[in-house]
Order: sequence, then structure tokens, then C-alpha cells
Amino acid sequence: MKRLSIIIVTYNSEKDIYDCINSIRQWTDIPTEALELIVVDNNSRDTDAMFAQLRELYGNDVVLIKNTRNGGYGQGNNMGIRQATAPVILIMNPDVRLMEPVFQTALNAFDQWKDLSIYGMKQRIIHTK
Repeated sequence: MKRLSIIIVTYNSEKDIYDCINSIRQWTDIPTEALELIVVDNNSRDTDAMFAQLRELYGNDVVLIKNTRNGGYGQGNNMGIRQATAPVILIMNPDVRLMEPVFQTALNAFDQWKDLSIYGMKQRIIHTK
């Protein structure tokens, strides 16, 4: 059973999506079978090539949704949410890179507080010179 669905909306974000997904896979602290990754492309220039590469890299571990029009970030997220099967949904931008495990903490909060409907996480910013 899926416990967490991650929705990532892309638009000409091919350069970012692979690192984003790799960071999710590297830092997941829940079993991979409990994690659902959904990529919604908002009608990018070359969606077919990006989806072919994602399929080659991750097989069926990533749900791919091709939007036939760019209805904006919210509309793309709503498409992914409608496909999601987990009770907890995380919205993530394609330029996010996880740097530590965070999923179990969020799931614990939803388990502890049954009336919780939204949960935010703070991203650490590393400054390089």
C-alpha cells in the first residue's frame, strides 16, 4: 500500500527532474513500495524524450502524466493529485534536492494528528562560495 504520493510538475525542466528523483530515491526513509512518484509534464517542448529517459531509468516506479496543455502549476498538480493513490500527498518542485530523510517525519505527523490537513517542511539552504 502506498503511504506517500509525491507530485512533481515539470515544464521544460528536463535538466532538473533526474537529480530531483535521484535525491528522493537516495534519501527516502520509507520503503520504496510505500512511495509513489508522479511526474506531470505541463506540455514541455520535448516531453517524449524526457519520458522515454525516465521510463528507461526508473521503469514503472514513476507514474508519468503528459498534460496536453500548460494549464499552470496548480492545474498540473491537480492532475497528479487525481492520479495519486496514497493518503498523504507531497507537492515538490523539480529543482528540489533532498539532503536528508524527511518522509517518515511527515507521515508520523499525519499519524499522530488525525485532523492534520497540511504539513510544511523547511529546506536547508547551503551557500557555496
